[in-house]
Amino acid sequence: MDFKLIEKYNNEFFKNQSIKEEVSKNRIFFDTIINRGNYLKKGQIIFNDSLDMEAVSTPYNLDLTNLEESPNGDLEWCYMASRNGYLVDLGILYAYTKEEVYFKLWKKYLFSFIEWQEKSPHVWRSLDVGLRLNNWMKSFIYISDLTNQLSSTEKIKLEKSIIKQIIYLKKNFPNKSYLSNWGVLAITGVLSTSQLLPELVDKETEEWAWTTLTEALEIQFYDDGIQWEQSPMYHHEVTICMLQLWLNSYYLEHSFPAHIQSILEKAINVSYYYCDHAFNLLSLHDSDAVDFTYVYSIYELLGFLDINMNKTPGIFYTGKKINTEKKKLLPNLFETGESGFLAYKDANIYLTLFNGRHGSGHGHGSLGSITLDYQGKELIKDPGRYTYLEVPLRSYLKEEFSHSSLIVDGKPLTQIDSSWSYRTMAEPIFHKSFEDKEYVLFEISWHGKQENNLVIFKRTIIYFKKLMVILVVNTTDCPGNHILSTRYQMGDNLQLDKQENNILLKSTPFALLVGNQANVAINKKTWSPKYNEKEQYEEILLEQSFNNNLVTYECFYPWNQVEVEKVDCYQNNQSDPCDMLLCFGVKMTTNQGEVYEYYHSAYDTFRGDKLYLGDQGRLLYGKHKIFRKKLGE
Repeated sequence: MDFKLIEKYNNEFFKNQSIKEEVSKNRIFFDTIINRGNYLKKGQIIFNDSLDMEAVSTPYNLDLTNLEESPNGDLEWCYMASRNGYLVDLGILYAYTKEEVYFKLWKKYLFSFIEWQEKSPHVWRSLDVGLRLNNWMKSFIYISDLTNQLSSTEKIKLEKSIIKQIIYLKKNFPNKSYLSNWGVLAITGVLSTSQLLPELVDKETEEWAWTTLTEALEIQFYDDGIQWEQSPMYHHEVTICMLQLWLNSYYLEHSFPAHIQSILEKAINVSYYYCDHAFNLLSLHDSDAVDFTYVYSIYELLGFLDINMNKTPGIFYTGKKINTEKKKLLPNLFETGESGFLAYKDANIYLTLFNGRHGSGHGHGSLGSITLDYQGKELIKDPGRYTYLEVPLRSYLKEEFSHSSLIVDGKPLTQIDSSWSYRTMAEPIFHKSFEDKEYVLFEISWHGKQENNLVIFKRTIIYFKKLMVILVVNTTDCPGNHILSTRYQMGDNLQLDKQENNILLKSTPFALLVGNQANVAINKKTWSPKYNEKEQYEEILLEQSFNNNLVTYECFYPWNQVEVEKVDCYQNNQSDPCDMLLCFGVKMTTNQGEVYEYYHSAYDTFRGDKLYLGDQGRLLYGKHKIFRKKLGE
């Protein structure tokens, strides 16, 4: 085996680094790697890296001579162990501490695994093989003199193992892998090997891999840059694997395909809308609410994002700062397209709304679901995933009942059949977003079958920037008599205080105005911030009976700064207020005397005059109307 390229890579990686300075600057993060290293010294392992797809924070013995049985009853533990991510940790620790014990452990675990991989069925999923090769290649980068530090016997064993895995991945790439994160993760393992150890990957295989990767990426990403599985976790997993190929090309001075780079840049840009202000990952669908600071630091250090981070933990994975031009700051409003993911993020508010296709088995019953953060404080959450085992909580977290959306008669439109399958599926109809200097508007619609009835929902969200008010208007269509349930999955430790038509969100400036919903309940529920972990929180449940059609509204507002009240509207030449289905308004008055009025017309008028009158005879026509004035004007 020829390690010359790897040794060149290592030299360039550390050339402009002060190891002492980088460790000191990122001490807290580096200590998490040391902590994992300390477990490895004891023959144990935890999986608590933010990119660990199936985290396990409980330490278990790492016996690489027996990966057939999981110590916690979940085979995902075996799969995680077989990916060999701990070799990257040991490589980093060896390079940055110069302690020989870490290199000895690296060698021990690498060759123990090579011996065992011939015997265990749990190490030959293409996903895991690809990630394993990626992790081996990444770990090599941190060892400066592999040529002399490995014996000839070890080199032969390593070479045979790598070649066998490359052959396996090429032979085991079914068509369905083109549309799965598995496909990208597998192929990037082949390509990473071809970049660092080109003599081990023949030209035909290398060309096949680049072509296959390009085709997989083209089909997996929506036009707005969102990976089709609609999971922030798996979006990042695919993106990071692409990025590693780019990074390898940079250090080895290889050309990188322009088309793939374009997809990569877009994927990184949109990932900005997948985290809150503190870089905690959005737990939408099969994702965890974990700290992704170091991942976003990687993106920034490599010049793909300009997000003004004051921390640089990504340096341990990027090496010297890459001399690339900084990107322009991203807009507050995500430019949504096919994905159906809507998001807005400014200095105060992080707001998301989902109305896309479900995204394979990783999708949830989440159409119409909202999340909301204020200055890093979670107000409305997504429930997470907990596990991939067939247990009740897994299915429940995927159900519509666990999301902040709408349900008629307690019968969800998307019905979960198992951990990975569905009985019925709701379908998005349309989505759009808009921003001007005063407000942000989200508007979506979705539908589904409920026995013999067709249920159609519309949801409009208006964020009034200056007021810090989030108004939610819901329209429901379903023939007959029914009950609408509106749910909000609230953030941890909010301490909800119900007061007539308001619910105070203690420890925040906000209250929830219930609007015209009749019944209000606060329920204890369970969510999963991280794989294998669960916690309690409170849900706000609003209910209202209706016949055929219903318009309801709720409003999140700073209760001691803004007064919110409903405004009746009148059809021209009529003395009685019209039905809310036709037109109604919400008036918001600040302590400084500024007044905002929003008027909503859910249905077209086909009887009587199409002109409506609002507060103080204001003339109205149209679906959405917003007015701003000073009190007394």
